[in-house]
Amino acid sequence: MGLKMVNELNLTAMQYLIAPLALLLLMVNLFHFKSYQLGIRTQDQHETLQLGGYPMAKTPFTQELLHQILEETGTMSLDLIQDKLPDWSEKDIKSRLSGWRYRNAIDYKMVDGEIEDFELLHNKKNTTEAITAGKLLKLEEYFKQVQATAEIINKPTASDSNRLKAIQLQQVAIEEIPDFFYKELTEIYN
Repeated sequence: MGLKMVNELNLTAMQYLIAPLALLLLMVNLFHFKSYQLGIRTQDQHETLQLGGYPMAKTPFTQELLHQILEETGTMSLDLIQDKLPDWSEKDIKSRLSGWRYRNAIDYKMVDGEIEDFELLHNKKNTTEAITAGKLLKLEEYFKQVQATAEIINKPTASDSNRLKAIQLQQVAIEEIPDFFYKELTEIYN
């Protein structure tokens, strides 16, 4: 019995010695593994930090950025875009532009690696300016219909059939009003 107790004590002592050593060895191996994955790469004279093999988030490249460039300079070029997006490669920029051109959001021609005849096709600002005064009057009438039907829907003495018809008419009228105008009209009339 005494020998068994000594063996158990030795085993327990070894466990207390081995566990921290194993943990230390695991941490050293993990550090070496991560040091291979953690690297700094240079791209167009800009550093990008990679963690776990994944690059950190790039600067967002949106059509709003193209609007900004056009407003500031009046022209569009790959150099201007690259100045705004230092962490994007020329290949990635051309790919994004090509995707937008495929979806008919923009139009341009590439001549000798430079952008020519650049045009924003789905320009939200141009869309809002293109709405004529007559269209604005129609939108106001639709909004008044929405308000009138809301009164019928909320009226406690209205019959169920009248409420259902008012809900249907209200949905039709709401569908006709663009979201940004609906918000403005709500602020004006309420």
